[in-house]
Amino acid sequence: MDAEVNANTNKGDLPSYVRRSFKNGSLKQVRLPAGTLLFTVSRKANFNGNTADGVPSFWSPYKKYKNDPGFDARVAAAKKGPSGAAQDIFSDLSAFFGKHPGGRYAIVGKLKRPAYAFFGPIRRQNKSAAQINAATSGGSAGGAAANTAPGVAASSANLIGFQFYIPGLDGEKDIVRVKKHDLMNL
Repeated sequence: MDAEVNANTNKGDLPSYVRRSFKNGSLKQVRLPAGTLLFTVSRKANFNGNTADGVPSFWSPYKKYKNDPGFDARVAAAKKGPSGAAQDIFSDLSAFFGKHPGGRYAIVGKLKRPAYAFFGPIRRQNKSAAQINAATSGGSAGGAAANTAPGVAASSANLIGFQFYIPGLDGEKDIVRVKKHDLMNL
């Protein structure tokens, strides 16, 4: 087992759709320590490294990280928003416009060992959920991808969300699900 996930991965190794998902190509390689909490949105309440869905590669910080306020701050802000719905927390994190294919759960994962990731602001791609879903595994795309929720103004297209891209996570040795949030019941 390698001591760190993606220790030898560099920006040039990333697929073009991944590089394009970061605004102005401004992704930076960062090292995340073991124990880091991350979240992603999924149509399922779990991820499994042994299924076709696999472990998602796009994640967002669960706790405040650099310019991203973290999950709890997003929930609080969304509840104060136009619709008052917690699922609106992801309107500025999505790399695409339109309805997410079943992003009901926020899955929280904890890194079991250090990992190198690419972090930066999301660049909206004006693609449908189906197009993005086809380009990624597990139905997660563009960070904690979700939807442009009802009640969120079109100006949300100008908001900046942040994401981690962590390729090759293994559900057995790299990350473990520690909890889930049902976005319909926050």
